[in-house]
Amino acid sequence: GDNISKIRSSVDKYEKILTMADPSRNLRLGYSIVFDSKGGVIKSANNLQKGDILRTRFSDGEIESLVASVKDNL
Repeated sequence: GDNISKIRSSVDKYEKILTMADPSRNLRLGYSIVFDSKGGVIKSANNLQKGDILRTRFSDGEIESLVASVKDNL
């Protein structure tokens, strides 16, 4: 009865939260994830130096790139 409806509602809510947090969903939306040479996620340009090698993941593959320069926040 009413308990089943509450549980179903909770399950639906958590399903939506998990869907929104899915990294592959974000990649399909056009975002990418950038990793350093050790596999750590790059969250700031301040963590990079000229010459660093990066790996960028897209929904359809990955690229490797070399940092030519690092500029302050524009």
